[in-house]
Amino acid sequence: MEINDEKSQEYLKKETEYLRNTYFYYVKETRNLEIYSLMMVGGVWSWCVSNTVSASAFYLAWLAFIAINLFGVRSLGIYLQMRSIEEYLLKIESSYKIDSGMGWEQFNNSKRNRMVWAITSILFWTILSIATSVFPFLI
Repeated sequence: MEINDEKSQEYLKKETEYLRNTYFYYVKETRNLEIYSLMMVGGVWSWCVSNTVSASAFYLAWLAFIAINLFGVRSLGIYLQMRSIEEYLLKIESSYKIDSGMGWEQFNNSKRNRMVWAITSILFWTILSIATSVFPFLI
């Protein structure tokens, strides 16, 4: 599909700008989830270690595990939405008559390391989930 008329180009330009802003908002939200989860785990673990005689320490440690997994599921949902935006922006870029490989999404899609962000995110949530599932048995 080629974009020839001026109204279509203007619409796609505004849509592209909106989607890129949404994408960067999702990046920020994902990073915030990671930060909040680490802060929560640190706080819960600190309290649990300093109050090992309390019966509630065990349950609070499991609450951290549940919260971390909910944050991880939310992060996965955000990632899937981000991939959808990337695919759509790639389609928009492909519709313009520009050299092959030009445009950020086309360039990024051709790189081997484009999955680094997804892989490191999956590793982060997996390791944190495993650590929070083991911790209640250590206190």
